[in-house]
Amino acid sequence: MNPAFRNLRRLEFLVTLACTGRCKRCSEGEHASTGGHIDGGAAVRAVYSLCGAFGIDSLMTFGGEPLLCIDEVCEIQAAAQEMSVPKRQLITNGFFNRDEKKIREAALRLAQSGVNDLLLSVDAFH
Repeated sequence: MNPAFRNLRRLEFLVTLACTGRCKRCSEGEHASTGGHIDGGAAVRAVYSLCGAFGIDSLMTFGGEPLLCIDEVCEIQAAAQEMSVPKRQLITNGFFNRDEKKIREAALRLAQSGVNDLLLSVDAFH
């Protein structure tokens, strides 16, 4: 085992750089509202592999705006739940859709996939 990983306890997945926000001081730089996203299947395989080899106790999905790629977020979070990762976080600005029905569906999907810590990103500088 690579000694650099012997204390690995946390996994973080940048799901997409696409974002709905236009935060002037974003740590990720400028984002297009559309763009690529993480390969959900590859991320899930990484979760299973790394959780099987290390004592992972925390996993986070973030972006850009990760809820623009909710399928991938839910796949990754569900894998973490299945592997008994206790802290399963999502950072979002919360603005991914204006349709109330789709927002409710997304909230339900996130809960079912095991997200248990939701962090709202707010640009306080505007």
